[in-house]
Amino acid sequence: MRGTMASTAVTIVSTLSAGGFALLGAGFADWRARRREHAAFKTESALELAGMERLVWGDDWVELQAHMERQRARMTVAGVPNELIEAFDMVSSACWHERQDNRDNDEDGGISVSLLTPRRLVYRAVRAHLLDEGGRILLQREALAAVWQALPEARE
Repeated sequence: MRGTMASTAVTIVSTLSAGGFALLGAGFADWRARRREHAAFKTESALELAGMERLVWGDDWVELQAHMERQRARMTVAGVPNELIEAFDMVSSACWHERQDNRDNDEDGGISVSLLTPRRLVYRAVRAHLLDEGGRILLQREALAAVWQALPEARE
């Protein structure tokens, strides 16, 4: 009788252990798959930043706003800090407006370096956050300081 109880206990423990390891393995595989998907999403978001270039230099305000909304949503989901998202929005809009104002005076109207430099820094900081690059906090600080200097209203 004692041998039967011991063998039953071993069977139960073995079954529970196997089931636990199977659940643990499935959970780990699911976690890894979600991490891969999130990393792919962040990489795609970083690649989409390049699409802003033609829109900032273009003439269609509505298209620029639609693309910026998409970028804001992607950056939020990817975990980019809100302050950096706002800076991205403000500097992109300011560049577009300056280009349009300059086109009224000159057919080849451009954007001043005082706006292009903060814009480049913001894009670089956003990309660093999306791609989990080292030094992203330092890049963020540098970008925000440049935006605050170029657009004092951005600090508010």
